[in-house]
Amino acid sequence: MHILVTGGTGTLGRQIVRQLPAAGHEVSVLTRRTSLPAGFPACRLRTADLATGEGLAAAVTGVDAVIHCASNPTQLRSTVDLRGTRNLIAAAKAGSSPHLTYISIVGCDQIPVPYYKAKQQAEQLMANSGLSWSILRATQFHDLLLQALRACSKPPVAIVPKGFKFQPVNSGEVASKLISITEAGLTGRRPDLGGPRTADMADWMRLYLATIESSKHLMNAPVPGRIGRGFREGRNTVKSGDRASATFEEFLRATS
Repeated sequence: MHILVTGGTGTLGRQIVRQLPAAGHEVSVLTRRTSLPAGFPACRLRTADLATGEGLAAAVTGVDAVIHCASNPTQLRSTVDLRGTRNLIAAAKAGSSPHLTYISIVGCDQIPVPYYKAKQQAEQLMANSGLSWSILRATQFHDLLLQALRACSKPPVAIVPKGFKFQPVNSGEVASKLISITEAGLTGRRPDLGGPRTADMADWMRLYLATIESSKHLMNAPVPGRIGRGFREGRNTVKSGDRASATFEEFLRATS
């Protein structure tokens, strides 16, 4: 297959781009860049802007499938996640109607974080597109949890949200699952994918501090409201679905 990857230069996208050739597929990366970063895996570059739609018609021409990973959680108006998804669907329908595979977040319909709401709305756009589509929801990547732990441990005392549960997953395993879904052309929402273990943020912080040999004290900070309750109840974790095998402990050892 010839597969186009949006967000191909991001954490998940890079994993997909690395794995696709080994699976026998031709790969193109959609990006606003005019060149790919040094050391990037060999692939075709298709320059386009999801937010404006510029270049999208040409970018989707001749591809059999699109794995849509482009996202920006910092954009309050969700330009990439909503407008970009609309533009991608329009370009795909006007072209060869490739299969669309979308990566979303476990619990995006359960916890009222604005970014989560945007992901859920993007899911609905996919489901109503009239195209062949698949959606995979995954829990937080190892990389994201590590980033959060580093930020929370910067003060003199390591501060974490009290009772928040996370089930971190290896982004490489998420990439493999997305590729297999795309290869099979499976339609609809697929079983959620989470990491092998769920634990409170305080437990993940203790593990991180031990790994970096820090003796900082830990403080749990209560988070009120529906968002806090959603994370405390573990609505962002997989209750019934698929489990990845790589652990966060292994990831920490490899990155420390």
